[in-house]
Amino acid sequence: MIPLRPANTPNPASFHCLSSPCPPCYRGSLPMESFILFPAYGIGAIELRCCIESLHQRHQLDRLLVVAPPTLLEPLPPLHGIADDLSDAKRVVEKTDAWAHAHQAQFEAVVGIDEELHFSLSRTLATHFGLPFPSARTCALASNKWLCKQAFVEHGVPTSAFTLLSEADLDAAATIGYPNVLKVLSGTQSQFLFRNDSPKDLIRNISRLKKATLNTFSDPRFEPQPLSDSGQFLYPKHQFLLESFVGGIEFSCDFLVQADHIALLRITRKLPGPTLGLFGGYLLVPPPCLSHHGIDEETLISVCHRIVRAFGIHHGVCMVDFKVDRGSIHVLESSIRPGFSAFNHLMAKLLGYTSLAVMIAAAMNEPIPLGYPSSEGAVLYLIAPPGHENSPIDLSGLHERTHDLGIIATHVYDTEGTASDVDSTPLIRGYVLVQPSDSSGIDKLMNILPQIVRYETRP
Repeated sequence: MIPLRPANTPNPASFHCLSSPCPPCYRGSLPMESFILFPAYGIGAIELRCCIESLHQRHQLDRLLVVAPPTLLEPLPPLHGIADDLSDAKRVVEKTDAWAHAHQAQFEAVVGIDEELHFSLSRTLATHFGLPFPSARTCALASNKWLCKQAFVEHGVPTSAFTLLSEADLDAAATIGYPNVLKVLSGTQSQFLFRNDSPKDLIRNISRLKKATLNTFSDPRFEPQPLSDSGQFLYPKHQFLLESFVGGIEFSCDFLVQADHIALLRITRKLPGPTLGLFGGYLLVPPPCLSHHGIDEETLISVCHRIVRAFGIHHGVCMVDFKVDRGSIHVLESSIRPGFSAFNHLMAKLLGYTSLAVMIAAAMNEPIPLGYPSSEGAVLYLIAPPGHENSPIDLSGLHERTHDLGIIATHVYDTEGTASDVDSTPLIRGYVLVQPSDSSGIDKLMNILPQIVRYETRP
C-alpha cells in the first residue's frame, strides 16, 4: 500500500508502502500484479468514501488503484492511491505509469465516471495502457443529452419530444409544445434548467441561459464538442436542448450490465423541492415495493435493455432518470456511470454497498451480493431559505428527535457560493438520512424539517 500523499513527480522512488519498507521493484523480476485503475474525477468526498469503505469491508481494495485529489484520499482506509487533482491527463498518465513500474503492476480495466470531461481522461488512460473502454461514440452519447435522446429514439427508448435550439425559435418550440424544459447539452448537476410555459418564457429564458453560459470559463461542459469525424461541432454555449415537459413522478435508477443480464442496483424516488431540478430528497425504493409507486419491474428492466443497446455496451453500470405517468415510463436522460448524490450515503447505510462499488467489483470480476432494505429509507435535504446559503445552521432541534424520527445520520456541507437563477444548489446545506418504523415518518419529517432546523442571521 502507498501513503496517501501527493506524488508530485513520476519518480518511482516517490511511492512507498504503508505497512513496512519494501525492497526496490524491477520490472521482470517478479510476477506482475493486476489492478483496476479508477481516476476519481468529479466525485464528492462522501460518495467516494462510501464506495471505498464498502469495498474495504469485503477485502476488495488490494487490486484497486485510485487516482484522486489528496483531500479525497486522506480520509480513506489504506489503499493504493496516487494524489493528483486530475486536471492534466498527460500528468496523470505519467504518474500512473511510474506507479505501475515501481509496483511491478499491470492494469486490467479502467473504471471511468468522468462524464463532464466526456470520459476523455478515462479513455486516455485506457488507450495508453491498451485497455478496453467504451467507444468514442458511446462516450459522446453518454455525455451529451441531445445525442443521447437521438439514440433513444433510434432504439425505442421511450422519451419526450425534443429539438436543438440556438435561438428562441418559436416555430420549433411549437412542435415540442408547452410546457417545455430548456437545458444545456452536458452536465451532471441540476443547473441551467428552465421551464417554459409560454413563448414569452422561452424568449426570456434562452436569453438568460446564453448570458450565463457565456460567462463560464474553463468548464469542460461548455467546450465545443465534436459531432462527427467530418469536422462538425456542437457549441454548448450557444446551442441548447429543448424538450417537452413530462408530468408524473420522477425516479432515478442504477443498473448493472453483464452481457444480456440487467440487475437493478438502486431505484430512488425524487421528492419534491422548491424549484425545478432542486429536489427535497430521495426515497430509496426496494424492488418489491416498485408496484406501490406505479412501476412494473419487468417494464423497467426492458427499458434498461433498450438503453444498453442505444449505448452499444455489454458491461458496466448505467444510471437513468425517468418519470412515471399513469404507469408509463418516460426516460429523461442516462449515462454509462452510476448516479452520484446523497443517496450513495443512504445506500451504504442500508445496503452496505454503493453502485460505484458494484461497478468496480464487477471490473475485478468479484461478487457483491445484492439485496434491499427491510423498509424504505430516505435522504431529506436541508434546504435553506434564499439568502441563507452561508448562514450558521442550528441542528440541535433535529438531534433532540433523532430516535422518534428514525434519523440514522446527518451531514452538513461546506457550502460555497450564492444561489442564482441558473444554480440553486447552494441552498442545499446538508441532509438527513432517515429510516422510520413506518413510511409516514418520512412525510412527517419532511413537514417539520423547516421548523426544527434553524438558519442564524449573521449580524
